[in-house]
Order: sequence, then structure tokens, then C-alpha cells
Amino acid sequence: MSTKLQVLIPVSVFAIIVGVIGLISIPEDKIPSIEFHDGLILLDQTQVKIHIADSNFEYITGSMFMDKLNSNEGMFFIFDEQAIHKIWALNMQFPIDIIWFDHNNKIIHMEENVQPCKSVLENILCEKKGPNKFSKYILEVNSGFITEFDITPNSILKITSLQN
Repeated sequence: MSTKLQVLIPVSVFAIIVGVIGLISIPEDKIPSIEFHDGLILLDQTQVKIHIADSNFEYITGSMFMDKLNSNEGMFFIFDEQAIHKIWALNMQFPIDIIWFDHNNKIIHMEENVQPCKSVLENILCEKKGPNKFSKYILEVNSGFITEFDITPNSILKITSLQN
């Protein structure tokens, strides 16, 4: 008689293979394209053009499937409620720095050089990043942004414009 593990392992491997084949077979022009609202923020004296994620679908997809972010460009998540918000780099194409802000626009946490989860194994094991503190906003920028612009926990966020 088979043990549960003897049954689960082949079934899991089969499910992963089917999923990978499904993802590979999606034509590139069928990968979702999202039109984000844009805006501008200042982080200290650095102006950042932002793409605004403010709906559940946009929260989930974020920078997923983007080929790149330009210099001084970022994905800015605006949440309705201040809560514990985690981010992962699932299906990202490039490494990112991530900055969490509270409702007073103060930095509460930063993660540098978060690597993308692109392969099947990486996607399965992709770890959500973030503090166990309440946040209201999250900024994703190119890896190296925090160091290049000397962003510190004392840096000041100013939201200058949000477009609908």
C-alpha cells in the first residue's frame, strides 16, 4: 500500500510540470498589460515618477511582467487601510529595492536588492518581504536606488501629485 508521501510527490511534480507548460505556452502578447495612474513623489530631494497601484488587481501584479523601471521611476502602492503589507518579487524581471512608509509618510522598513522569482522553483519558494509593522504606502524602485540616493530611515516622503 502507498503512503501519502509516495502519492503526493508525483502528483505535485505533475501539477508543477503542467503549470510550467501552461505558462510557457502563453503568447507574449497575452501577458496582462496594466495601465497605471501616474504621479510624482519626492524622497528627500529625489523626484520619483511613480506608477500608482491602488486596487486589488494592481496590488497583486505591481511591477510583475514589466521589463524594467527607468531611473527615478517606481511602483507606488497606496493602500486604503494601514496594515501589515508584504511584497514579493514573483515574476519580476529585475531586482528591486522596496521601501515601506506609515500613514505619516515615515519610512518604517527598507529591503535592498530583492531578487526576482522567475524560475518555477523560485516561484514556488518566493518569499514575501516586509516588516511586521503597519504601513500605508510601499515604493518599489530599481535595485541600488536606496544606496545611490542615500535613502535612510530619516528620509522624508512628500507626495506631490497623484493623477487619476
